[in-house]
Amino acid sequence: MSERRMEIIQSAIKCFSRKGYFSTSMQEIAEDCGVSKGLLYKLFDSKEDLLIQVFESNHKRMFEKARTIHLDETLAPRDVFKQSILIELEGMFENKDFFNILYKSLPKENNKEILALSKRTRAAMLSWHKKLLVDAYQEKTEPVIWDLTVTLQGIIKEFIQLTVQEQKPVNLHQVAEYIVDTLDAAVEKHIDKQAVLTKEVMQEYETYQFDLEPFERHEQLEKLFSQLKEEIAPLPKQERDGLYDAINLMEQEIKEEKPREFLLQALLSYIKQHAAATGTLEKMERLL
Repeated sequence: MSERRMEIIQSAIKCFSRKGYFSTSMQEIAEDCGVSKGLLYKLFDSKEDLLIQVFESNHKRMFEKARTIHLDETLAPRDVFKQSILIELEGMFENKDFFNILYKSLPKENNKEILALSKRTRAAMLSWHKKLLVDAYQEKTEPVIWDLTVTLQGIIKEFIQLTVQEQKPVNLHQVAEYIVDTLDAAVEKHIDKQAVLTKEVMQEYETYQFDLEPFERHEQLEKLFSQLKEEIAPLPKQERDGLYDAINLMEQEIKEEKPREFLLQALLSYIKQHAAATGTLEKMERLL
């Protein structure tokens, strides 16, 4: 994301938090970040579009920060779980203005786009917390995974409310440790019991797949690009060089803010025509 877009998003966060979504005009946001209203509308289609990108930007930052924890293979699953919760708590605490938008000024009535955003955000957070639990406790969580997920999300939400909105002087490291201790006990207590929230009850969330884009998709693609280069290394030089060029172009394109799907698909098609079909190509095609 460009530096200018990020500056506008930060100004929008401040303005929405201070005055509320409905009472904030695009002109006020433009003035706050020192750009013209015309440029603002060039970068964002509407105030609703800007709000949506505010949410997506904040979630992406949180998930990208969590990536380093999940990729640290020296940490035990329980420590990864605790550090991930701590990142979430600290992220909300450090970004109080975004929290205010999330819980105070988000417009929902008679607005299909914002309603969809709210539902998407909730589904993403439930999926994220479910993933944390599965990674931490493995098959133990299976019978009561949704009970545990809702419990975890509820606890986190209330602690965020107390520490951010009500400004209670609470040690976030102790909060994270308490939450993990509580989930440890809940898992052991309920693994053999009947679930309150069954998969059927949670069907609309059961089918939601946690989006890899924030912190895993690009990394997986980079690994696949490296594997593919190794696989085509034995090919004749002229053929190999053409495939390397196509792979390098794909690598550059996925780093763009809005990758061109038609270009990625064209490059992938070229590679498939000139390289043997492999599991690497199949995985890459699914991610793209």
